[in-house]
Amino acid sequence: YWQNGAVTVSQDSPSDPVLLFTPSNVTDGVFNYQGSSAKTRHTVALVKWNDPEDFFRNKIEYVEDAAGIARYGIIQTEVTAIGCTSQGQANRVGRWLLLSEQSESEIVAFKTGIEAANCRPGQIIAISDPVRGGTRRGGRVIAATLSTITIDAPVTVTGSGHTISVLLPNGHVETKEIASITGVSITLVQDLSTIPAAGAVWILESPNLQS
Repeated sequence: YWQNGAVTVSQDSPSDPVLLFTPSNVTDGVFNYQGSSAKTRHTVALVKWNDPEDFFRNKIEYVEDAAGIARYGIIQTEVTAIGCTSQGQANRVGRWLLLSEQSESEIVAFKTGIEAANCRPGQIIAISDPVRGGTRRGGRVIAATLSTITIDAPVTVTGSGHTISVLLPNGHVETKEIASITGVSITLVQDLSTIPAAGAVWILESPNLQS
C-alpha cells in the first residue's frame, strides 16, 4: 500500500495483535458485523507471472477452487504476481487469494479514536465484544504493578488457562497467564515487562472464549 510517499510492504502471515479493541475504546461501544458479498468470493484466479524460459514474457497460471465453483459458480478474478518468475509460486498466489476470500467471509466495522492512528493495513487486531461473546471480557486498567492489574469492573471466570492481554506504554500488546482473580484485582503468573498505564485497554481470554 502507499504511505508517506512510498510503497510499503505488508506480509500476510501469522502474528500477534498490535491493538486491542473493546467497547471502552470504540465509539458508542458498537461493533457492526456483516458477511462479505458472494460476488467477492472468487472461485477462479488468473495469475500473471514472468516465465524466465520464454524471455520473461507474461504467462497466465489458472487456479480454481473446485468446492467454491460447486457452491458459487465461476467467479473469476485476475491478479499480477509482481516479480514472480516461478509457475509454482504463481499457483500459490492464486490459492492464497481464493482460500483467503472463502475463509475470511465476515467483516467488522467500528469507529475509534486517535489511538488507532498507527494501525496499518495487514496488521492483526484483537476484539472483545460482549454482545458477540455473551459476557464482558475487556475494558480499561485502573492501576497496575508488574505482577497485578486492577481493572475497571469485576469479571467472573471458572477453571484455569485464562490469560490477559494489555496494551503497554511502548505500544506493544503483552499477554500473560492469570494466577488468580479477586474482584477487580488480577494477579499474574509472570511479571509484565513494563507497568501498564492507567487507562490502558485490557482483554481477558479463556479456553472457551477467545478474542
